[in-house]
Order: sequence, then C-alpha cells, then structure tokens
Amino acid sequence: MMASNRGSLLAAPLLLSALCLSACKDDDVPAPQVAMNSQSAPQRTHAAQAAPDPVRASHPELRGHVVDIEPITAQDAPSGAGAAVGGVLGGVLGHQVGGGSGRTAATVVGAVGGAVLGNNIEKHRSSHVVGYSVNVRTDNGDLRSFQRSDVKDLSVGANVRIVGGGVQPA
Repeated sequence: MMASNRGSLLAAPLLLSALCLSACKDDDVPAPQVAMNSQSAPQRTHAAQAAPDPVRASHPELRGHVVDIEPITAQDAPSGAGAAVGGVLGGVLGHQVGGGSGRTAATVVGAVGGAVLGNNIEKHRSSHVVGYSVNVRTDNGDLRSFQRSDVKDLSVGANVRIVGGGVQPA
C-alpha cells in the first residue's frame, strides 16, 4: 500500500505540470514544422504567414497640410546684470531732473524704471529657439500638433505626411 501512495504522489505533480503547460499554449503561434531536403539534414521552418505590422495596421498613414508653425523658446535665468545696469543708468538720468526733494524722487523713479527695463531687455536677449510646434490639419479634418527641432523643409500650406508620430513633407 505504501508503494502505491508514492507513485500517486509522484504522478500528481507531473500531471499538474502538464495541465498548466497545456493551458499556456499559444494557439496563434504555429508550431515549427520539419521540412525534409533530400540533400541535407532536416531543416526547421515555420508555416506562418508574415504578420501584419501592428503599428501600420492600427495607424494608417495620414496626410494633411501645415496650418501654423510656432517657435518654441527657452529662456536662460536672468543674471541680474540687466537690472543693475538699468537701475544705475535710470538713477543717473533721474538725478538730472528737478531739484531738492524732486531730484531725489526722480532719481528713485529713474532707478526703479531703469532696473525694470534693464531686466526685460536681458530676458529678451537671453531667450532662444529650441524647437518648433507644427500644427497640421489632416485630410479627415483633425488638427494635430508635432514638435520638430527644425522646419527647413516645411512651410505654412505645405502638404505633409504623418508617419511614425512625426510629420514629413509629402
């Protein structure tokens, strides 16, 4: 009786493993078949057809035209030099106006105005274009936007293709 239980104990995990593996079988993937060549050893081949590209099947190529191109700018952090120089120059110019307490008020207003103006000039000079946003109206009427590092080959009104998440001239 003891030998019979050992056999059952060994057979149970094997049976369970076989059931689990058969449940994991992928029916969509064809099994390799052996092709016999009369002059060489057996060769493994797949009887499967070429699978369609899932990206192309779910996203057919779209066409459209460029409706707008906008620069994307980035600004460096202002150093404060523009505000400092503007404040000094504004203070000097304000000091030239009026006399007595009016002169003091003009100096303060000139310094503050010069600082604000100098800071704005520095901000404007420190901005630079880092890319472009290209807005495209597709042939089916959708409006889509794409980021590009350059637009040398595109212009407003140009016909384009939307391929792989990007836009190209048609």
